[in-house]
Amino acid sequence: MKLSKGLIQAYDLRDLTHKLALELAEAQPDKELDKTSRAKEVAALVRAWAEADDHVRIHRGKPLPGTLRPVAKPKKSKSKTEPEPVTLQAIEPVAEQAKPSVEPMAT
Repeated sequence: MKLSKGLIQAYDLRDLTHKLALELAEAQPDKELDKTSRAKEVAALVRAWAEADDHVRIHRGKPLPGTLRPVAKPKKSKSKTEPEPVTLQAIEPVAEQAKPSVEPMAT
């Protein structure tokens, strides 16, 4: 599969958001205000990562899970509740054919 420019950018953005999230996890906040701002930053990074991951999925041509459903085959019932209607065809009378006469053989 050839990597398009958009796919490469999506991979790069996904890797960058992952790297930044790990850096935020290692740093220790010193104030209560820093904790809330860091929580917002982490949430924004998670959204950016999910969006980049979604773009990678689209570029690779993979559908969302659960969107492709197999075609169900019609079930054959073993016992029929109602009999199928029988179509009657008109019977034409057979014309009488002349019987061949049997003559004794001359010896």
